[in-house]
Amino acid sequence: MLLKEIQIAEIDLTDKSFLFSYPERTPLLIESIKTIGVIEPPLLYPGNKGYQIICGEGRIKALKALGVEKFLACVINEEKQPWELLYISLESNLFRGLNLVEKALFLERAEKIFPKEKIIEEILPKLDFTKHLSWYFFLKKVLALGPPYRELLIKERLNPKTIEIITDLNQNEKEEYYQLLISLHLTHSEQMETLEVLRDLQKREQRQGLLPEQIKNLLTIEDPNQRKKAFKETLQAIKYPNFLVKRTLMEDIKRDLQKKGLQIEFSPYLENKRININFDLKDIETLKKNLKTLERYGEKILSLFE
Repeated sequence: MLLKEIQIAEIDLTDKSFLFSYPERTPLLIESIKTIGVIEPPLLYPGNKGYQIICGEGRIKALKALGVEKFLACVINEEKQPWELLYISLESNLFRGLNLVEKALFLERAEKIFPKEKIIEEILPKLDFTKHLSWYFFLKKVLALGPPYRELLIKERLNPKTIEIITDLNQNEKEEYYQLLISLHLTHSEQMETLEVLRDLQKREQRQGLLPEQIKNLLTIEDPNQRKKAFKETLQAIKYPNFLVKRTLMEDIKRDLQKKGLQIEFSPYLENKRININFDLKDIETLKKNLKTLERYGEKILSLFE
């Protein structure tokens, strides 16, 4: 390997054979290079149409943007096979930790050189995955994500478990769900629940489009807290369609029993037959009285779960 002065014009900037960095880091690197210069020289290999970039594309683009015409680079001066160069590129980047999109892009490069079996046996472990076909297909799904979803993923604002569902959506549905994510800032668990509920409703109603009108309308609410609150209530009403009808009866029961010294709590959306009852146990007579009260309300309570 040689440390050599290279003209930017000698580099084939269109050759992405060994490049998989994401997102574009040039703007950030411009400021860094202006301040402290290039700390680690880019790594190049002599190709048929000029030097191929093995590692350091962002640094080279930043230098070009700054008007630099030549710079010091490390040049591999031994003949290498494409698979060797790809491994060198990977090893040169592993120190910084790769995000999921970069791992998927590396898989895309590797598929042009290695058979699937070798990728599963050798490449996946290098990317911190187990040797299992499911991870291979998972990364293929990541590749299918468009730029907006890729940005959310690398910022950890997209639940990776939702990727398979998202990639099965049509373009219009993907755009609808993306706007939902941006508008509501859903947590990872909320994202999965939301997708499952919306897909189930879509199938039941045999409707085009992922979002029903009531959800589209609430996304126009200006206050973000009120918007998310309205969304949660609407989603639960969709998930538990009979709940709103029963909520009035539930509140009446809770209020009546509270007057009699009993506190009763139901699961949030009556999703399971579990209730908590609390009262002060003063003596045996109080216990008998409260048990009789609960017996009188038994049928009403059970009717909530029918």
